[in-house]
Amino acid sequence: MTVALGLTEEQVYTELYSSWLKDTREKNSSDAKKVFRDVVERSFFDKQKEVTLRKERIGVNTTITLATLLARSGVVKLDLYHNVLRDTGCEAVAHLLREAPAMTYLNLGANDIGSLGIQALSLAVATHKKLQTLNLGTEVSDTYVNRIDHGCAKILLDGCIRSKSLKALDLSRNPVGKGSQDAFPFLQQLILQSSVLQSLKLADVALNTDSALLLAQAVVKNNSIALLDLSGNNLGPAVGEALGKMLADRSTRSTPSALKTLILSDNPLIGERSGATAIFNGIAGDKGLSQLSMDNCGIDDSATLVLCQSLAVNGTMTHLNLQRNAITESGATELARSLLRHPALVHLALAHNKIKDEGTCALASMLEVNGSIQALDLENTWVGDRGAIALGVALATNKSIATLRLSNNHISDEGGNAFVALIEKNRFLQHCSLKGNNMYHCTVMHAQRITGRNRQSKQDEVPNKLKKEVIKLHYQMYKLEEAKTELENQRSKKIDIDKTQERFEQQFRQEEAEFRKKQKELIEQQQQQLSQSQHFENQMKSIAENYQRMLAQHEVDMGTAREKYEAEVAEREKADEELRRVHQEIEHAESLREQRMEELRNKIEETKSDREKWIAQTKEVRGQIEEAQARLKELEAGRGGGGAGGKAPAEPKAPKGEPKGKKGANDIQTLLASS
Repeated sequence: MTVALGLTEEQVYTELYSSWLKDTREKNSSDAKKVFRDVVERSFFDKQKEVTLRKERIGVNTTITLATLLARSGVVKLDLYHNVLRDTGCEAVAHLLREAPAMTYLNLGANDIGSLGIQALSLAVATHKKLQTLNLGTEVSDTYVNRIDHGCAKILLDGCIRSKSLKALDLSRNPVGKGSQDAFPFLQQLILQSSVLQSLKLADVALNTDSALLLAQAVVKNNSIALLDLSGNNLGPAVGEALGKMLADRSTRSTPSALKTLILSDNPLIGERSGATAIFNGIAGDKGLSQLSMDNCGIDDSATLVLCQSLAVNGTMTHLNLQRNAITESGATELARSLLRHPALVHLALAHNKIKDEGTCALASMLEVNGSIQALDLENTWVGDRGAIALGVALATNKSIATLRLSNNHISDEGGNAFVALIEKNRFLQHCSLKGNNMYHCTVMHAQRITGRNRQSKQDEVPNKLKKEVIKLHYQMYKLEEAKTELENQRSKKIDIDKTQERFEQQFRQEEAEFRKKQKELIEQQQQQLSQSQHFENQMKSIAENYQRMLAQHEVDMGTAREKYEAEVAEREKADEELRRVHQEIEHAESLREQRMEELRNKIEETKSDREKWIAQTKEVRGQIEEAQARLKELEAGRGGGGAGGKAPAEPKAPKGEPKGKKGANDIQTLLASS
């Protein structure tokens, strides 16, 4: 991460630590430095483009520093859950979100954020192209809960509606519906318009039944939402009926809902009309729902019986939470019978139900047959010694259960010892909670040692397999070395036999290659000479033509140069005459020097300019003459070279007493001399 920031680790630590001291008002001590350094190392230095600073008392100053450091760093995940950002800190994070186009995950839950922070965040979310997860929810035990009421929620949801990438939104335990329900139509619009939203958490947001029905209708039409959390909203049976109808009918729709996880805990769904029963009926023919959480929904044995009938034909349910309901031993027995052959269920939670020993024994019998359940929660279910021993007997042969919770029951020390003795040989149980029972601490510790042994065995399972594979590989390598030795012996014998033949063949191939190479070189040389001969002939013709053409052009250029030179001489004489006249005027106007000084200066400047032009033109003519002389020398040199390569074109006869080939040159030199 520090590489992406362009800073050293010490620079990052120093800036964050000074800001953190301002936020927390801690003393600058060695202990505080050590603690904060550990936090920064976990958050920055050990991760790539991910920052996680949960419950670190981060305030406005640290947030602003953090946003400045992370701007344009390519950060992908930012988790600041349960700090003290408030509105100013949220505004800094919103600015960071605009500067970090690659960010996909943002968690600002439990940070005391209000309207100003939400307004800035909404604008950033609306324009961001990659943000997928936005968490603004809080837990029941959090200190600084966010303050997103119906007004803030409307502003935030407006930005979420405009976002094209948001997949998960968490507003749990914010007072969204407190005082008014006018924010939920915006949420309904988000569900209807979004084609990528997959997770929506609205636990304890003061959602009433009518608004929940609106959201349920929207979820029916949405084919992307996979998780819906409406827990803790005091919803009535009508919501359960609507969701149950959706589950029952979605297989018949052309674009069925994608809902896989439904959380309805802490809602009174059992009333004059049982909404829970409608949901249980709905999952009978539904193949999509895999996780159902209905803790504290008033579910009794009659509703449980409907659930059992549905589970008998449903083969996709993997997680079932029914804690803090009114299920007794009768309902637990029926549930155990329905799960005997269930192929998919891995998690079953029945804590805080009075299932007692009879229901526990039925569940234990189910575990002897069922091989899919991995976690069973029976905390505070009135389990006694008989139920614990039955579970121990089942676990002696069960190979799937990894987590068993039996805390806060009525198991005595004798029953606990019997249970521990029965699970002694179990190698698959990794977690077993027995606290809050009538047994000694040593019994609980004995169970923990057994589960610790199993956890260690599970952790060592892969290394042990690797060790076995290494042993096999070593043996195979030993055999391979023996085979290699034998093969080398055979090869050495064959090499001795083939060496002479190979040497002769190599010598023959080498001589043949050299002969072909020489033959090819001779052919190429012959072709090259023919090509060069033809090229030289064409070049001689071209040189002769160019010589005649350039000679004629030279005569024309010399005449033009002579005319220019004569004209420039005349201009120079004229300029000299003008200069003499100006000098006379200067002498004549000496008495009027003060009045005419400016005029004389201008004329002198003009005269100097004309003279400089004439000098430049003279230099240009001289350059042209020198150029013509150089060109003539080149032509004569080219003509002399042409005579060496072959027959030169016939020259015109020179007058008697004048050497041949010099006539043109003498004419030019005479012209130059006269000039």
